[in-house]
Amino acid sequence: MADAPQAAQEAARIQLGGSSASLLEGSIPRHLARLTLPMLLGISSMMLASLIDTYYVGQIGTIELAAMTLTFPLVMGFMSLSMGFGVGATSIISRTAGAGDWEKARRIATHTLILVMVFVTCLVVVGFLCAEAIFELLDARAELVPIAIKYTYITMLGVPILALPMVGSMMLRSFNDVRTPAIIMVAGAVVQVIIAPLLIWGVGSWEGFGVYGSAWSFVISRFVVALYALGVFNQRGLFRHPGSLGSFIESVREVMRLAIPSMASQLLMPVSMYLIMMLIAQYENHVVAAYGVATRIESMTMIVIMALSSSLGPFIGQNFGARQFPRIRAALRMCYGFCLAWGLLVTLLLVLFGGTVAGFFRDDADVVRVATEFFYIVPITIGILSVSMVAGSTFVAYGEPIPSFVLSMFRMFVLLLPMCYLLNTWWGYIGIFAAISITNGAVGFLAVAWLQTMTHRMTRRLSSAALIVNQS
Repeated sequence: MADAPQAAQEAARIQLGGSSASLLEGSIPRHLARLTLPMLLGISSMMLASLIDTYYVGQIGTIELAAMTLTFPLVMGFMSLSMGFGVGATSIISRTAGAGDWEKARRIATHTLILVMVFVTCLVVVGFLCAEAIFELLDARAELVPIAIKYTYITMLGVPILALPMVGSMMLRSFNDVRTPAIIMVAGAVVQVIIAPLLIWGVGSWEGFGVYGSAWSFVISRFVVALYALGVFNQRGLFRHPGSLGSFIESVREVMRLAIPSMASQLLMPVSMYLIMMLIAQYENHVVAAYGVATRIESMTMIVIMALSSSLGPFIGQNFGARQFPRIRAALRMCYGFCLAWGLLVTLLLVLFGGTVAGFFRDDADVVRVATEFFYIVPITIGILSVSMVAGSTFVAYGEPIPSFVLSMFRMFVLLLPMCYLLNTWWGYIGIFAAISITNGAVGFLAVAWLQTMTHRMTRRLSSAALIVNQS
């Protein structure tokens, strides 16, 4: 009977994560590579699909491309709010699994999926009611707004069927399963790329939906992938009976303690993008289109860092749960060095070839010129921005989301927006690009300093607590 709880924990571990190697021992670089490479494949496929979709729309016209660009912040805001639940649950699950309580980790995953379904349904209803008013606040050119509104209405239909697989995949990574999330992301991207041109330009005598075919390809591809994802979640036991109301409320409290600050931090990025877009939208259509193309290309260069920072969470969380701080510090040193080297490489590539790549998406001399100016300024601080992303993931993995939230608030209200508005009055849109670059660098240095202080304090406190327990 004494072995029954341990046997149940082992059965839960195998069902949830398979036979994956423990993150608490073995080569740190090998673990980070094993966690990062599938994520890199998945994220790169999604970003590539988005970039190809941008290319498709760019072939229709500059107005359509600019209108689609206007929709990015709102749609990203919806995604960010949903991801907040996954970020909170992932942190708890990783630390709980690291401490050996796999049954509790699975229970929290089940309750989180229920929470996400309820929240996203309410979120989409609010989105449909408020989308038109939000776009009117942008004060964009009259010919762009109707297209952007209709595009957003269609895209929002895919938000609920994207949110559940997205959050579920984040939690599977906490269970050491990196293969399934990669399959989900790659499959969605492949389906989107295949059906998008058919829906945009049509087949035979059917002329297609035009720019709105891009939005429909997003919705349909996510529906197809959701069917597979839900089947996997059921197989892994994530759709179990939620248990008592008391246990559900307890899980909700734990998740929301981390999810609310994480959601706020995640939401500040698209909100800042929205406010910056209000400034960009006052310029000619070619500036808006160039900004959209350039930010998409820049985001493609960040997929390696996005994969690394996303994969680092389960490693940090499980080792934190097992109080393996030397492994955490070693992993952070490796990640920092890689981020700085990657940032230098990306900066050189974008400065040399960014304008040429932008011309591939829209063969317009004005669009290429503005995009090239963007690449001369913004990528300079990509390296330290990458380091700050690693630090942000580590804060949450520690179960301490407040530093990330404070840094996000500082970034937006103290640095980014004031500088954007000030430098815009001096140098026009070039000033906006400069403000983004300066902000990325400043916040990156602050994030690293804060994380080093917190890690040292936690190590000392937990070591003292362990010593007192041993002495008693």
